[in-house]
Amino acid sequence: MKFFTALLILIVGIWYLATKTTVFKKVVNKDVLSAEEAIPKAQRAASRERSRVNQVHSVESAAAGQTVSESMTTDEVRTTWGEPNAIEHDGGGNEIWRYESIGKKVTFRYGKVWIVESL
Repeated sequence: MKFFTALLILIVGIWYLATKTTVFKKVVNKDVLSAEEAIPKAQRAASRERSRVNQVHSVESAAAGQTVSESMTTDEVRTTWGEPNAIEHDGGGNEIWRYESIGKKVTFRYGKVWIVESL
């Protein structure tokens, strides 16, 4: 009889825990983003960070006296001043890189620096 009483108490205890408390509830974090939402946000954040790092790199390069001169290639300019804030193309086939942080504009013609101007 003691066995059945203990079994009944055990069953009632499990029933109580399962229905009246959150002990057996599954924990679901509703704040977790899906991959479709998370990837674009991560890409935007990475782009902002790259932009910030490039601005710091540009300012440090300019402060260190590293200059861009005529006939340098795009890779040499990118190494010296980092990624530009904006890249434009004019009607003449020239590519114009804008460095807002140091106030410079670099115009490329045929893949080489043609002119470096202040903004």
